[in-house]
Amino acid sequence: MLPRTRLVPALRAPDWGGRAKPKPCRAEPSGVVPGRAEPEPIPQPTAPTRSPPGRPSAPPRPAPGSSGRQAALQRAAGGEAMALPGDLWAELPAERRIFCSVLVFSWAVYLWEAFLAHRQRRVYRTTTHVPQELGQIMDSETFEKSRLYQLDKSTFSFWSGLYSEVEGTMILLCGGIPFLWKLSGQISGRAGFGPEYEIVQSLVFLLLATLFSAVTGLPWSLYNTFVIEEKHGFNQQTLGFFFKDAVKKFVVTQCILLPVTSLLLYIIKIGGDYFFIYAWLFTLVVSLVLVTIYADYIAPLFDKFIPLPEGELKQQIETMAKSIDFPLTKVYVVEGSKRSSHSNAYFYGFFKNKRIVLFDTLLEDYSALNKEPAEGEDGENEETKSKTKNKKQGCKNEEVLAVLGHELGHWKLGHTVKNIIISQMNSFLCFFLFAVLIGQKELFAAFGFYDTQPTLIGLMIIFQFIFSPYNEVLSFCLTVLSRRFEFQADAFAKELGKAKDLYSALIKLNKDNLGFPVSDWIFSMWHYSHPPLLERLQALKDAKQE
Repeated sequence: MLPRTRLVPALRAPDWGGRAKPKPCRAEPSGVVPGRAEPEPIPQPTAPTRSPPGRPSAPPRPAPGSSGRQAALQRAAGGEAMALPGDLWAELPAERRIFCSVLVFSWAVYLWEAFLAHRQRRVYRTTTHVPQELGQIMDSETFEKSRLYQLDKSTFSFWSGLYSEVEGTMILLCGGIPFLWKLSGQISGRAGFGPEYEIVQSLVFLLLATLFSAVTGLPWSLYNTFVIEEKHGFNQQTLGFFFKDAVKKFVVTQCILLPVTSLLLYIIKIGGDYFFIYAWLFTLVVSLVLVTIYADYIAPLFDKFIPLPEGELKQQIETMAKSIDFPLTKVYVVEGSKRSSHSNAYFYGFFKNKRIVLFDTLLEDYSALNKEPAEGEDGENEETKSKTKNKKQGCKNEEVLAVLGHELGHWKLGHTVKNIIISQMNSFLCFFLFAVLIGQKELFAAFGFYDTQPTLIGLMIIFQFIFSPYNEVLSFCLTVLSRRFEFQADAFAKELGKAKDLYSALIKLNKDNLGFPVSDWIFSMWHYSHPPLLERLQALKDAKQE
C-alpha cells in the first residue's frame, strides 16, 4: 500500500520545538554521496546578500492612531492612553513576534492533535462490542484485542507527544539552539577549524543534535517496543538486537546525512543568485540515487533479503506483472519476522529495473512465525525470539497476488510518478522561499543568533519553524490525495479479477496487525492516509459478489 510521500528537500533538521508528525517541507537526507571532501575555508556567499552582523533593533513605529475606542479610553483614564493587546503586539520587536508566533502555532497544532486523539480514544473506550456491520468479518476476541492495542498506542502517543512538545519549547526558551551552535564551534576550534570553517561547525552541530534526539528518544522507543508491542504480541526483538539495530541505524544515518549536508551547504555558499536552483537539482539527484541503492545496499544492512524460491507463487507474480507490462526483474522476501510480526510489501526501482519485496510475515507459507523451530535451531539465532502462534499469520498465495495487484496499480496508474512530481515541485518552492527569506536577520535574531547567520541554522529555522503552517496544510492535502490513490489502486486490483481475494486479504491483514475498524470521522479525515477498512471493503463488495 502506497505510503504517504514525504516531501523533503535536503537535510533533516533536528526535530526541536515541534511534534513528531512528518513535515513536508522539512529538509532531510535524500541520498548518498560517496566520500567526504577535506574541509576548506568557505568563500563568502555572493547571494543572497545578508545584513551586517549585529543584533537588530526594532524599527521606530508611528504612534497609534486616535481611533474612537482609543479616544474613549483616553478620556476614561484622564488623558492617559491604555495599551491594547494589539498595540502591545505591534510594539514588540520583529524577532520577538516571530519567536512568539512559532511557539503559539506549535502549541496550537499540538492541542488540535491532542483533541483529535482524545476523540479517537473515546471511540476505543466506548466501542466494546463488534458493530453489526462488522459481525461477518471480525470475531469478538480479535475486536477486543485490537481495541486494547490501539488504546494503549493512543495513550502512549499522547504522553510521548506531550514530552516532545515540552522538550522543544524548553529548548527554544532556554536558547538551546545557539548554545549547541556555540558548543559546536568550540569543539571544531579545538580540532583546528576556526570560525571561517562554517561547514565543519555545521556538521558538528548536526552530529550533536541527532545524538541528543537519539538519546532523549531512546526511553520512549524502548517502552514502545518492549512494553506495548511486546504486550500485544508484535515484538520479536531481544534487548541486545534492539541496541545493535539502534547503533547501526545511527551510524548509517550519519554516513548519509553528514556528506549530503556538507555538499548542500557548499552549493548554497557558492551558488550565487540562483543557488536555490542548484540546491534543488542536487537534492533531486541525491533522492534518485538513494531510491536506487536503498534496497540493494542499505536495507540489507538491517534485514536479510532472499530471492523468492521458484514455485507457483513466483510464477504467478511474474505472469501478473507481464500482463500489465510491469518490468519486473527480481522478487525478494525480507525476514521482517525477526523484528516484528507486522507485515508489508512494496516495489522499487527505476525504468526497466523493478523489484518487488514481500515481508515474510505477509506470506503464510514463508513466515517464520508460523513454523515450529526445528531440532537444534533453538539457539541458532540469539538475536531474535521465535514465537509460535496458535493461528497462522499471513495470506494465501491468491491473497498475496491480490495485494500485489493493488501495489502494481499504484505504478500502472502513475501514482508513484505523481508523488515524485509533487515532491519535487514542493522542494523547488521551499528552496526558492528559503532564498527569499535567508537574508532576513530578524529570523536569526528570533532564535538567539544576533551576530551570525549560519546557513544550516537558516535551513532549520525556515524549513522547520517558519514553514510550519504551510507544512500542516500540505500534509493534510497529501493525506486526502493518498486516500484517493488507495481507492484507485483497489479498483485496479478489482479489474484484474482480484476483488474477492483482496477483500479477504484486507480482513486478514487488519486482523494480523490488530487494526481497529471503527474511527472518529474527524480523526480519520485528518490522519488516515489509507481509507478505513469498512470503506475499502464496501467498494470491493459488489465486484466480490459478482
